[in-house]
Amino acid sequence: MAKRQQTTPYNFQEYELLKGRNALPYLVEKFGYPCFKETLEQVNRQYDAMPDAFKGHYRIDDNGDIKMLKSPGESKAIMDRFWEEERSKLK
Repeated sequence: MAKRQQTTPYNFQEYELLKGRNALPYLVEKFGYPCFKETLEQVNRQYDAMPDAFKGHYRIDDNGDIKMLKSPGESKAIMDRFWEEERSKLK
């Protein structure tokens, strides 16, 4: 996870899976190992550091099912705007 932010900075899908109640939070709660706590804290820091355009599109429920929070069209439009703004900064 430590290198993920440099290699794939906008990998929101992976972060959402890891933050799901049935993933790292479950492991922290069930076993409490420091390595799980540290990994969850790192995932949360890296997720928080991502631009808002990549957050809140879906979540993972307690059963591990994906719950869409935005429609696919809405998500695409948000991300398209983000990338357009990024491209305009390079000009």
